[in-house]
Amino acid sequence: MRKAIGLCGGAVAVLWLAACSSSSEFRLKGEGVGDTPLLVVKDDPVSGVDTIVPERGKFTYALRPDTLHLLRLLTDSGEVVPVFADRAWRVEVRKTPGRWTVKGDGPNKEYGQFLESVQGLDEAEAAAQAERFVREHPGSYVSAYLIDRYFVQVPSPDREKIRQLVEPLEGNIKDCRVLEPVLKALAAKPNDSQYLTYFSVKDRKGNYLSWTGKADYSLTLVQLWATWNPESVERRAELYRLLKEFRPDEFRVVNLSLDYSEQDWLRSCRKDTLQWVELCDRKAWDNALVKQLDVRQLPANVLVDKSRKILARDVYGDELKEKALRLLEEAKGKAQEKAKEKARKSRR
Repeated sequence: MRKAIGLCGGAVAVLWLAACSSSSEFRLKGEGVGDTPLLVVKDDPVSGVDTIVPERGKFTYALRPDTLHLLRLLTDSGEVVPVFADRAWRVEVRKTPGRWTVKGDGPNKEYGQFLESVQGLDEAEAAAQAERFVREHPGSYVSAYLIDRYFVQVPSPDREKIRQLVEPLEGNIKDCRVLEPVLKALAAKPNDSQYLTYFSVKDRKGNYLSWTGKADYSLTLVQLWATWNPESVERRAELYRLLKEFRPDEFRVVNLSLDYSEQDWLRSCRKDTLQWVELCDRKAWDNALVKQLDVRQLPANVLVDKSRKILARDVYGDELKEKALRLLEEAKGKAQEKAKEKARKSRR
């Protein structure tokens, strides 16, 4: 984990140290962000997670990128601020009541201007502004982020609209990790190859869910439930028993509660383990994952692999067990074939 340096005393976030001007280090400064830790999600060119611990509402975060990186700052309240990082770039983010401002080098300036343009607009008006930006900036990494934010992570995404927005983009923008699952989904038949968007929700200890694992063939069942929904509570008990059929690195259940009441949720939580994870952001039906999956009733679930590819939805009992076992066997077979092929090549 990289160290985030808190600013203290009379330091001002908008001032940059002259000694850093020739550095290859990327520096991000923040002000007005409070004292709650911020999560840094690294989307591109590789995925990862980091943490910033502000001091007196300010922070400095440093990175040594060898190419352009797309980062997302996630606040404790679920707000998301994209940041673009490259060698020697300087960026400043500032939180004021009801709004964020972004200033800095590269695409950060463009995104800051976009933020200004959508101040006071509702979601539909902001989406229209995002579409206008994407069409006018086919070579901007901001366009990739806006397509994902306003047209992918929404209920019942419009595939044709997304296709029209993606098609004119320049090659390096299409190749970024943000759009990778989108392009795979567009190349497939409708409702065939879809990917779960990255979502960040804390567990009871304040840690964010990790999508990394040791097993190349691990599966995750994201179970949506609530204490006020008896059927979903029964399904949880059923799933808890099912875990005994699998090794910890093969199969896990991520329980995302749609409870508004933290106390109700905590009273019904089971012990967290490698295979059993309890999450809740108290946003209920406004949770981003609920919107993406267009969930209208509980219980609901989605089975995904390590790349968050959706393999099945709303499967339970014997059907879930049989499907998971079959997928694991298929993955093991592919891994063995890959190992044999690698061994054959090494003998040549």
